[in-house]
Amino acid sequence: MALSFSGDAGFRPRPELGPSGVSATDIDELDGVRWAKRRVNLRKGPSTEHPVAGSLEAGDEVSLKGKVRNADWLLVATSEGGEAFVYAPLLDDRPPSVSASVPPPTQPPARDTALEATFWDSVKDGDASGFKAYLEQYPDGAFAPLALARLRELVWAPIESSSEPSVFEEYLAGDPNGHFAELARTALRQRIEQADKDMLDGYLARYPRGAAADLARQRLPVATWATIRESDDFGVLLDYLQRYPGSAHDAEARQRLRVAIDESTDVDALDRLVREQSQSAFAQQAQERTVTLSWRAVANSLRMADFDDFLRRHPNSPEASLVPGAKVALERLAASVKAQFSTFSENEGIWVGRDCPRCPEMVVVPAGSYRMGSADGGADERPVHEVTFAAPFAVGMHEVTFAQWDACVSDRGCPRGKDIAKDRGWGRGRRPVIHVSWDDAQRYARWLSGETKKQYRLLSESEWEYAARAGTQTAYSWGDGIGVGRANCRGCGSQWDNRQTAPAGSFAANAWGLHDMHGNVWEWVEDCRNGSYAGAPRDGGAWVSGKCSLRVLRGGSWFDGPSFLRAAYRFRYSTGYRVSSVIGFRVARTLAP
Repeated sequence: MALSFSGDAGFRPRPELGPSGVSATDIDELDGVRWAKRRVNLRKGPSTEHPVAGSLEAGDEVSLKGKVRNADWLLVATSEGGEAFVYAPLLDDRPPSVSASVPPPTQPPARDTALEATFWDSVKDGDASGFKAYLEQYPDGAFAPLALARLRELVWAPIESSSEPSVFEEYLAGDPNGHFAELARTALRQRIEQADKDMLDGYLARYPRGAAADLARQRLPVATWATIRESDDFGVLLDYLQRYPGSAHDAEARQRLRVAIDESTDVDALDRLVREQSQSAFAQQAQERTVTLSWRAVANSLRMADFDDFLRRHPNSPEASLVPGAKVALERLAASVKAQFSTFSENEGIWVGRDCPRCPEMVVVPAGSYRMGSADGGADERPVHEVTFAAPFAVGMHEVTFAQWDACVSDRGCPRGKDIAKDRGWGRGRRPVIHVSWDDAQRYARWLSGETKKQYRLLSESEWEYAARAGTQTAYSWGDGIGVGRANCRGCGSQWDNRQTAPAGSFAANAWGLHDMHGNVWEWVEDCRNGSYAGAPRDGGAWVSGKCSLRVLRGGSWFDGPSFLRAAYRFRYSTGYRVSSVIGFRVARTLAP
């Protein structure tokens, strides 16, 4: 009987056909003929995973060419001169007998249960391909439920719990009409519904035309918004609005961007927004915020040139009208402060006064406000809160030195003793005094006040951080990295690192003219220990309630790593503690109105 064949009539098996790499050496030559027991599919390779290459009807004769080793697949010749594979149990080695009668066309042919049982016995202990072959030939067979259950165990069970969309996509690519294809599509849709932005991006990059690609694209705006909804980054929010115009979160994203602009203190970021979005309403808002911040930065400046610079950059702003009055007020303030010191100098907005030759040089810190604390630091650095200084105050240019301390000891204003203010053989003079307690620092401030008839004291904790930041909000006054040679600490890159104190003024001053606010020695401040900033003063005053047997230290030391030198970092010790070579202090002075 004629052999029907679909596909490429010239097909011949190649080494890459089989799932395990069938080649000519994997096939034993075989001669003879066989007859189809029932309708049989021919395959382009020795498994049901390969495409159908043709078919045999029941009783069709086919010539044998070979047998695949260790598998129940035969290589047969086609009538078109090609070759194909057929599952061996579906062929008989004897021709069919001629039936005496033909069943009425209205009656289904009787099932050959013996043949089916033989087929089942040949596949029941095998792999998934045998169960697929059985179900293909006997979809309603007696063993179909068992075959399907076994196929589920081998094929579906290992992947059904996977959280990766790619697993189901790969299954569908290999068997789009398989027994579990609909389950795979459902599972894939569920995974995409639950996926975050990164997973959706990865899925679409790998399967731009995947079975759930359209759903992934619908989900992406929602998943992206979930990752950025708390962002203050203008670029991130603008990118979202441009990438997903009209999305379900469009209005929310616009409002978030407006709030971020209104709350921003980053003038550079605002300027970029103005340049890059020059025609948008956001650019106008950013421009107004830039002017507000610029004015806030110069409103309390001690440098006259800052006001002239503001006028040049924002001549038409509402704040421009405030400049003349501010310049007059600055002239009056300079005259008042100058009169309060025995000696006074001004250089590029840095005002320095001194009350006596043995007294510390004092730098005038301008009035203003800042955000105290750090959202990225420890619990005791939160909540970040606004602190405002209504008037300028003076801060020691350097930490109090041994020379200044020894003058107090000579006048019997400060205690003397073998364990007090030891220099550890490092030298005295301009090195910061060490081995001093909070109580010792208070005695020095009282002596200095009596010596000068001025109000000297320790800095409040908020004054210290304000002075250390010098108009910045970064970890250090020069930026977020410790850098090299900017301070004395363990890992700061100086010659004194992790060895000893450095002489006062060994490192560059910050923008307000203060030296060694970061590193060298810890500095006592006035405040009692509190575990967070909940309830902290917001007017710049000292917090004198809490655990007052402990007082706060700021700034880090030559012995500590860079993280301890951050402007927001807080430490504490008992008021009488003086055994440390890493603790000193700095003084402040209240200025008359």
